[in-house]
Amino acid sequence: MDELINESNLEGLNLTCSCWYYNQHAYEFTLHLNGISQINTRSFTIMGDIIEIDDTGLVQSFRNRIVPKTLFNVILIYNIENRTMKFVNRRISGLVIYPEDNETDSWRKLLGFVGNFIEGLIVTAR
Repeated sequence: MDELINESNLEGLNLTCSCWYYNQHAYEFTLHLNGISQINTRSFTIMGDIIEIDDTGLVQSFRNRIVPKTLFNVILIYNIENRTMKFVNRRISGLVIYPEDNETDSWRKLLGFVGNFIEGLIVTAR
């Protein structure tokens, strides 16, 4: 799938993510896409580096608990059915991550690519 990312000009996309902690907006971050990998027809992983975090207004005790400390080689699992993500290496109860396009088409490009890829797999499996 990584070869297809290079051919599709998806490598290096900046993806904005919005984090919600128990249904309250907590912070946002921007992930610089390095790669994706298929898990199954319902989810896939996104690998990249967090290049920016906006956690202004978040109290320090929450910051320590829910903001990632590792910013490089971050892996997220994207659930296609729920349209949500979670960190792979850090299980945080109550934290839900949503894709945010913010007037860019980065997420649309990525999700369109993944959708076409999975559709191709389903068609060839028949």
